[in-house]
Amino acid sequence: MEPEANKKFDPELLSESERRIFQIYGRVRGGQMKERKYFDSGDFALSAAGRETDNGAIKTGVDYPRRESISRPHAPVPKSSNVNDDANEKPHDQTRGDAEMVDTPLHQHTESNEKTKRIYESTT
Repeated sequence: MEPEANKKFDPELLSESERRIFQIYGRVRGGQMKERKYFDSGDFALSAAGRETDNGAIKTGVDYPRRESISRPHAPVPKSSNVNDDANEKPHDQTRGDAEMVDTPLHQHTESNEKTKRIYESTT
């Protein structure tokens, strides 16, 4: 084996992400870069023991759900309830398109602020 000092470094053999890191920092980490993984410890313990949950086998640390793939159960409003007729039309998690920004008077100066400003200016 060659000592570390005698090994030649060839940037052409690097992956695209390693090349980018090499261009930014001038060197590449010596060890393997690891991706941080998050998992449910209960699911991990079950998969390590070779057991399955009620939903079947869970692959930990492989695929993470996307927001679009998560089901959002929705139960229709009963007709005998005291809500609007269009309650079943829109899901609850959608924003309304007719909402508008309203002007607020927060940007306006009040008389007390102007008096305080005049008093401060006269003392300085």
